[in-house]
Amino acid sequence: MRLDASATSELSRSLEALTLLPEHPRSRLPGIFSVSFGSYPALMTAASSEVGHLVGSLVVFGGYASFVDTCRFMIGVGTPAASEPAPDPTCMAGIAINTAAALFQGEQRHKLMQAWQAFVVRAWGASDLQHPEQFSGLAAQLVAELPPDLMQIFLQGCGVIPGFAAWAEEALARTDIDSMDARAHLHKVRCPVHLFHGRRDNVIPHSQMAVLAAALTRVNPKTYLTGLYQHSRGDAGMGVLAQLPTLLREIKTMARARHELPSRGSATSPVHSGARSLLSGLSNHVRRRRLLAATDAQAVIGAQAPERQR
Repeated sequence: MRLDASATSELSRSLEALTLLPEHPRSRLPGIFSVSFGSYPALMTAASSEVGHLVGSLVVFGGYASFVDTCRFMIGVGTPAASEPAPDPTCMAGIAINTAAALFQGEQRHKLMQAWQAFVVRAWGASDLQHPEQFSGLAAQLVAELPPDLMQIFLQGCGVIPGFAAWAEEALARTDIDSMDARAHLHKVRCPVHLFHGRRDNVIPHSQMAVLAAALTRVNPKTYLTGLYQHSRGDAGMGVLAQLPTLLREIKTMARARHELPSRGSATSPVHSGARSLLSGLSNHVRRRRLLAATDAQAVIGAQAPERQR
């Protein structure tokens, strides 16, 4: 839940340990796959002068380039681009957790972070808790356990009542932003990079993929904009039949990506199992979704019923 620079050193040590395992094939370099804010340690590890040469390939799904711009999108500052959805309001609590250290001290910070963490554990990923009128009840349960002087800021941090954007801007002004932005180091990345992003991502906008790609000046990364995913789950807002054209495009994209990865193999940089496994899994997922969609389509046609929503 927290973006911590120590994750980079931990990932680097894990990578070194992996390559030293007796069962690890000496002719292959491992790939790294990251999701969401995990893109930061993944990118920094690939750019590292110490362990970057151990990274065979890098796959980033829904990653970010500018921490500040992403935070401002998440707290609803400014107007999203026409092609981008409105931010997920439950993400406000994630920003609250990551900025609490810059705003609060001692017991106040401990109690607020504990309450916000309890909120995100129950709200994130719950399809029935994606709007203020739905998750305000959960926030009301948790706020009852806090002292009166913390109730308002907790509810603001949950996005139940307005006002947290000002707190977040103050926290960003007090935070070492450079320590959370990998772009200054990305010119050192040498391995093949594949960037994926959901067109309907409502946590990290898909425009961040283009910013990342522009910063990876040395490797000419491949980019894939998918219509099947929001941030970390399928796009429930699309009907089954409406997804069929998107599914066909996704199958073509995955087939192309799987073809491109092996083409980069060599004696020193072979087919990278991490990236290949990811793309294989995504292709299998698309095939399953296609079969389900076909089954649903037959049921709809047979029953002459209106289109069902997932």
